[in-house]
Amino acid sequence: MTRNSLKSMTMAIVLTLTGIAGAAAEETENTNDRLDDYLLNRSCSIYDPDEYLKPDCEKNNSWSCVFYAREKINESFIVDDSENADEDIQKSASGNYQEASGYLKKACSGNSGAACTESGRMYKKGLGTVPDIQTAGSLFKKACGLDDGEGCGELGRIYLDSGKISEAVNYFDKGCILDDPYSCFQLGNIHANGKTGRQNFEEAKKFYEKSCRWIAYGCSELAYMYAKGAGVKQDLNLAVYYYRLSPELSDKAEGLQFPLPEIKKQLEEGCSKNNAGSCVLLGRMTDDSSCFEKACSLNDGEGCDFAGSAYGIYEVQDYGIHQPVTAEKYLKKGCELNNVHACASLAMLYKLTTKLTAEDEDGNPVETPWFTSEDRYNDDRIREVYRTADKIYRKACSMDPGPVFGNFRMTADNILLNKYDDITYVHKCSKYALSDNQESLMKLCDLNYTDACRKLIDLNMELPHDKRNYYLIQKLLDKTETLAPPPC
Repeated sequence: MTRNSLKSMTMAIVLTLTGIAGAAAEETENTNDRLDDYLLNRSCSIYDPDEYLKPDCEKNNSWSCVFYAREKINESFIVDDSENADEDIQKSASGNYQEASGYLKKACSGNSGAACTESGRMYKKGLGTVPDIQTAGSLFKKACGLDDGEGCGELGRIYLDSGKISEAVNYFDKGCILDDPYSCFQLGNIHANGKTGRQNFEEAKKFYEKSCRWIAYGCSELAYMYAKGAGVKQDLNLAVYYYRLSPELSDKAEGLQFPLPEIKKQLEEGCSKNNAGSCVLLGRMTDDSSCFEKACSLNDGEGCDFAGSAYGIYEVQDYGIHQPVTAEKYLKKGCELNNVHACASLAMLYKLTTKLTAEDEDGNPVETPWFTSEDRYNDDRIREVYRTADKIYRKACSMDPGPVFGNFRMTADNILLNKYDDITYVHKCSKYALSDNQESLMKLCDLNYTDACRKLIDLNMELPHDKRNYYLIQKLLDKTETLAPPPC
């Protein structure tokens, strides 16, 4: 073989290998793109998991396997609550469990911690098999060793249930460090109840606060602690704040009771004696707008803000203002009392609606909302309203809101932090704009500000696929879907 022919053969091999590598890279990218499409649209069931996840799971994409298995398990849960399910349904459920189990075992053997945890849960619950705590524990231990926080938490529960507190604490500690909310919650309980030897409410509060980021239980415990003054200084404002967070993070929002009924009675008595702060807190507990109106009549700016919001400003987000004139009355007074949020809400109200003169069939004046339309730039009345809105908005931007998280009302929630569209005369308030700082965004997401949670998702999805934290992305998606269910 001549030197030239050997060179030609080598080049051909290199080109072939390059082509194979390129095709593999392209297929990997397609796999990741399909996973992205599924995750970002799973709530609306736009993408069929059998089409978008199963093929890639079979090609050893571990996260595709985890999410696909969860879909198959969820499909079968209806049988768990239906003892009278017919044979075909039972058989279908069993098939789903077996399929899910097979894919999870495969991904777990490939060192996917999340897959090991899900597989362990199937053994623990007896899904598709008889319950097997020993096998479940082995899988949770492997998952925890692979730094899957939920696996650590599940293993901690097994030790906790068997009375081995020190072992449980060790695994809950690691799980909480890895951001598993249930591990943090269990640590809060252990310290609050003195299971480590003595009660430590300061430690309990720290762990409850971290779990409150994702789950309702931690928020409820914090509400109770601050309402009762259990190990912390009694603070009714914080008690109500955490109480309000609880139902928003819970699938069982209805029926949740405030932790201490006597606190409600105390606030009722305070409000009856014209204590504006008590009226505001009582209104926040009960969603009773009359409490806010009374606080506003007592010249409480926050009360005016809540009163105005109760008449429709929060529906501004859906462009459906219910009673703009009444909302304007309270927000205008709140703004005059230098409540920054009332000013921002009033500016938003003016930007999205004008008071047009109209009458009902009996000739009585009615409020007629005006919604943005193509002729908005050509109507002098509307242009003047925008000028007024911009002036008020500038006032809000110039005011010191105090600690943005300090009063847990989030002075700028749903208004100043929103991205204004491109409308003439609208001034952007940069100090309230969402930054790309993930720590700041997480603080806002902790306060259930959904746009901050969504931006965190976007920032994580912009990372290369091998650098993403799918565990965090999944929790952020779960939280945003709970706080703001999609319209589909």
